[in-house]
Amino acid sequence: MAAPPIPPPEPGPAAVGTSSFLLRHAPDLAGNRLLALQAEDHYLRVHTDGGAVLVLMRLRDAIASLGDSTGWQPHRSFWVASDAATRAQRRGQGWQLVLENGLVVPVSRNAVPSMRASGSVSQPFASASVTGSTEE
Repeated sequence: MAAPPIPPPEPGPAAVGTSSFLLRHAPDLAGNRLLALQAEDHYLRVHTDGGAVLVLMRLRDAIASLGDSTGWQPHRSFWVASDAATRAQRRGQGWQLVLENGLVVPVSRNAVPSMRASGSVSQPFASASVTGSTEE
């Protein structure tokens, strides 16, 4: 007799929060993984691994509904899921995050220390100030 199938693991709190957010505000993208939110005037562009859509919502309200555990705000006009950034890179004197879907997100100077400390980017922020370098 074969062993009964093992049920899939329960999604973590971050996945539950982002999936319910997509169900409420971007039902066409429900079932996809939320990568980022981008403010555009009075609208919010919702970026997922299955595409993007524009919804009428403030970034501040979206971040409040997602909670702190699901991601961070590297710039005043962006929110990024904690597991969406594949690397950090220099651009001039500033930093950018490159997400798995290719979206490039600016990082404000004030956010760099917390981004370095978070360790959630696979290629971390280097503390060197050499333009174009991501290594110390």
